[in-house]
Amino acid sequence: MSSTVSATTTGEGADLSLTGTCTDLSGNSASDTRDRNQGRQDRPDRDRRQSPADPDGLAGWYISPVTVTWVCDDSLSGVASVSDPSTLGEGADQNVSGTCTDSAGNSTSATVSDIDVDLTAPSITWVGGPADGGSYYFGAGLGSGGMHRQ
Repeated sequence: MSSTVSATTTGEGADLSLTGTCTDLSGNSASDTRDRNQGRQDRPDRDRRQSPADPDGLAGWYISPVTVTWVCDDSLSGVASVSDPSTLGEGADQNVSGTCTDSAGNSTSATVSDIDVDLTAPSITWVGGPADGGSYYFGAGLGSGGMHRQ
């Protein structure tokens, strides 16, 4: 007659041991211990660094490229891999995702979303400019008497 015994560790760490015991109907028992079981239950810590950290333009827009760098930390089993930095150029509502994996195979991911980058300066085009050698004076603004023909 044979039987299978299973046991579960209740902690995490690099040097855990696990012991299983089996007892038959006659009262005979046998035990076995498995040492150096690398138990790991949680995910690595991850964060991101963004440069520039906050929008450097108006209304939540960046006016320079945005670089997102993923930072990963795992003090127990160590970091196995982390996503490469991403640089976002011109575009609205951009997203970038990153993943961190520890040496025990646990991973965590995150996404930074809604990044708006405008690298193009505005342009102005005159339609119908000053006629016959005239000039315009730019003052306080349109509608308030700031644009006058001389």
